[in-house]
Amino acid sequence: MPSYKVLRKKDLEMLLEEIPEVTRGKIELEQYTIPSALAATILWILAFEERGLENKLVLDLGCGTGRLGLGALVMGAQYVVGLDLDYSLLEKARKSAKKLNVYQCFDAICADAHHIPLRKVFDVVVQNPPFGVHRKGYDTFFLKVAFKVARKVYSLHKSSTVEYIKTFSEKEGWISTVLLEEKFPLKRLYPFHRKKVHLVDVSLLAFKPR
Repeated sequence: MPSYKVLRKKDLEMLLEEIPEVTRGKIELEQYTIPSALAATILWILAFEERGLENKLVLDLGCGTGRLGLGALVMGAQYVVGLDLDYSLLEKARKSAKKLNVYQCFDAICADAHHIPLRKVFDVVVQNPPFGVHRKGYDTFFLKVAFKVARKVYSLHKSSTVEYIKTFSEKEGWISTVLLEEKFPLKRLYPFHRKKVHLVDVSLLAFKPR
């Protein structure tokens, strides 16, 4: 557990800002870095409105550099696993875990979510999955994986897909609730990006078994 206590959401945001961004993204994986302000807002909701982090076992699925997972530890999670296919991003997550003094409570696993080497032992999955724009169906694929390994799931999706996501989750036997609607500023990362920053409407959904 960290040796400090976050008293303000702004403090959490500043801590998360120190965790590196994705600088050379792989479009086939739809890699983007969640902004520190948005990550802090999500974690604040999970910690104080949902009471969903303290002493919990948490999986950050498709963790990238670890902003959500490491932030969960800062906010009181007992143990976090970050899983990603990109080893270089996991190395950045490990280094950040050391800087944040949460290294002993954090494990990074380099694995393909298609063959996830985990059993259903997690209290919570928190994830910012691919939006499914360049890899159709990846948004629901990540949800399906999350449903197999956790008792509760918090997942960020494009707002335009929320009704589809809710219908999908119901068919899988999970009830969903929208907790947050926000703007996700996507920075220019790939050659086809024309704008320096593109704002995407996103929604945070909570899922629990029916």
